[in-house]
Amino acid sequence: MISTKVKKIILILLISVGFILRFINIDKVPPSLNWDETSLGYNAYSILKTGKDEWGVKFPFIFRAFGDYKLPLYIYLTVPSVAIFGLNTISVRLISILAGTFLPLVIFFITKHFFTKKSILPVLAAAVIKADGKILKSELDFVKSYFIKIFGIESAEEKMQILSEILKQDIPVQDVCLQIKQYMEYESRLQLLHFLFGISNADNDIDPREIEIIYFISNLLGINERDHESVKAMFIKTVFGAYRVLEIRPDATDEEIKKAYRAMAIKYHPDKVSHLGEEIQNAAKIKFQQLSAAYEEIKKQRGIK
Repeated sequence: MISTKVKKIILILLISVGFILRFINIDKVPPSLNWDETSLGYNAYSILKTGKDEWGVKFPFIFRAFGDYKLPLYIYLTVPSVAIFGLNTISVRLISILAGTFLPLVIFFITKHFFTKKSILPVLAAAVIKADGKILKSELDFVKSYFIKIFGIESAEEKMQILSEILKQDIPVQDVCLQIKQYMEYESRLQLLHFLFGISNADNDIDPREIEIIYFISNLLGINERDHESVKAMFIKTVFGAYRVLEIRPDATDEEIKKAYRAMAIKYHPDKVSHLGEEIQNAAKIKFQQLSAAYEEIKKQRGIK
């Protein structure tokens, strides 16, 4: 996983290279202003000098041009560059260059906003809640309780409102999961999986359709099979469920069990995800407690001291 610092450096380099490539020979390639650029530039110049367009209309909302009409935003944005650089090729094309350069940055922050660890929870929660064709109060109560515990009451209320709206819509699970996989660290994705199984188990009856959608989401998130089965075993109890939690076989030796627990304890310790924020660390504590419970259950069965 690429660190946040490296991602920022890459982003800055891409924007810088994009700006340089667009700005080089701006007044030569293309060799002259085209018909539309000429119209945009002249109208910007006219607004600057007289406050009117080429037809004498004062600060119009739509600019009448050579046989067509142009939207006003680009023209008004061009006025400052004309005032600074004069009426020439550079001043007319500058807004286009800046827009092309910084649009990827805008898209980056929009994507980051909508696919943060906090904002995507209602989307995936809705997918699991709707999987069995019923929206149960027990599941909604579980989600609300989880949100309160992780984010606080005020933020939880906001997310429950988002969830309510999402439940009325078709959910693009695949698109959302691919975004999450790209922008979220593996440890955080594991916590998401734990959260989704918690929803399905809220009514103490995990529907096969819920297991199916969670498995589908898990694959899209890039969760490996052993980790998936480990989390699943914390909620779906079987004879050898505790062994699955520790990702070992029931015929493992006592020493292998101890070794597996130590490895899992390191892997899922809350301190390991402390840099991802308090909400992820709190969720990790719950998983760590279940891991410890599974180990204690095996010790009790085997009489391990």
